[in-house]
Amino acid sequence: MGRHGQLSRFTASVTFVTHKLIPQPPGSDQLTLSCINWALCLLGQIPKRKFCIVGGDIFHHELSAFLVPAFEELGLPYSLFEAGQTLGAAIARPDFGGAYFAAPEFTSFEDVQKISPAARKIGRVDTISVTDTSHRRLLYGDNTTWVAIKACIEKNFTGDFENSTALIIGADYRARAACYAVQCLGFADVIIDSGYEEKSQAIVSDFQGHPVSFRIGTLADIQVSEVGNLKRRLVVIRCVDYPLLKQDIRNIASQWSASTFIEMECASHTEDFTQDALLRDYWEVFTADDVFKEQAYVLFETWSGRRAPKSINNMHSAI
Repeated sequence: MGRHGQLSRFTASVTFVTHKLIPQPPGSDQLTLSCINWALCLLGQIPKRKFCIVGGDIFHHELSAFLVPAFEELGLPYSLFEAGQTLGAAIARPDFGGAYFAAPEFTSFEDVQKISPAARKIGRVDTISVTDTSHRRLLYGDNTTWVAIKACIEKNFTGDFENSTALIIGADYRARAACYAVQCLGFADVIIDSGYEEKSQAIVSDFQGHPVSFRIGTLADIQVSEVGNLKRRLVVIRCVDYPLLKQDIRNIASQWSASTFIEMECASHTEDFTQDALLRDYWEVFTADDVFKEQAYVLFETWSGRRAPKSINNMHSAI
């Protein structure tokens, strides 16, 4: 193809690219998407961006383990840095591209000009992205935790959410994100169990609405009922370190069809009752790392506007 052919490839509005894993004949000089994006960056067509993680060294490390290789895979001039406990200096940077609030005590309603409906209802902005319109920079506040929880649920469900029950354990911001996820999926019956009557009632009041029924209860209150020839399906999402006996899970595990357990407090599949053989036989189990992996994908797509290269396997070893 030669140098002039390569020049036409990254200046054309529509072009062909190859991939580094596709065998190429010697001297073909075909360009990958990464090469083209880097060339466009040098021409000033793709601006450099820095994305910051606010609070939590461990979150910065785990996000970097996916996001940095993903940016490199697509040749995007993006990088991560840790902002500590303040966001003001980061926002002032001309190359600020967005932020993620890793720790629950950090949020930023006041720093954004527009807030998503999800973030408003959940009550927490955990992700900021930047949109440039008419030479004006707009900071958009969103919540990506609920999207990650929703993605884990959908891995084990093929639909029919209206004939399913969700048990949300906890009343913190993650529980509210879980409520938003199951509400968007169309679960007909949602039970809140937190041990805090006032907080649980606040969630029920905020999320209640036809056709989804939100109520306060416990695992013992859940009744298995038949829908046609199929058992109702159950999703349990434990968002806080709230007592939940393994025997309670074992007692109902075999009674439900295609059930899902999401353990937001358990880091890996080697801990607690996620090792339980009976539980694994009947339930699909996701840990906090599984949810965090999905959130890394969401952050990449939110910040870059491109599909996440999920084939990259450089994330934290527990993922």
